[in-house]
Amino acid sequence: MARHLKEYFDSILPSARSEVSEAVRELVWVMLKSGSCSAERVAKNMGVDRRTISRRLANEGKSYSSIIDAVRIDMATSLVGNRSVR
Repeated sequence: MARHLKEYFDSILPSARSEVSEAVRELVWVMLKSGSCSAERVAKNMGVDRRTISRRLANEGKSYSSIIDAVRIDMATSLVGNRSVR
């Protein structure tokens, strides 16, 4: 599964992307669906240490917990929106 996530992540992450938070957000979105989305696993799939991710996110004024909370809200909103159409 880690290999699959890495391949997916590589496909959605253009090498020129400057914001780590967007890359983390994309990976969190995929990993939350599998139920296993720790900061350590995200960092491992990105090929860096968890502390490196934390530092890079801090440089953007963000944190792993704020990103995961935002993704959870987006997922919940999406689910509620899909159910109200039925």
